[in-house]
Amino acid sequence: MVDCPSMTSCNPGHKPLCARNAQGHVRSFNNPCVMRVINCKERTVFALIVAAFASDCPTVCTSEYRPVCARNTLGEVKTFATLCTLKAQNCLQKTDFAFEKDGAC
Repeated sequence: MVDCPSMTSCNPGHKPLCARNAQGHVRSFNNPCVMRVINCKERTVFALIVAAFASDCPTVCTSEYRPVCARNTLGEVKTFATLCTLKAQNCLQKTDFAFEKDGAC
């Protein structure tokens, strides 16, 4: 039997990350230590996909679908799954889409 560390051994700092396991399940964690504890306790192997702390960009968004319509300065219109994904794309890809309305375009 493996002795897993407890959550209390983790620094409470918030350095969110997104991880995926071999079955393709995606999950977010508060920080890498929490992911290691969960991997041990649940006998699974989640591996890092995106570390939100690598930049100031919001890269960990929920998987809900609450579409928003946005337009950039070139007039291109695009539907995003959520407002969070709109902000993440603008930040990560240096685009300038601006929220237009709730719902698909």
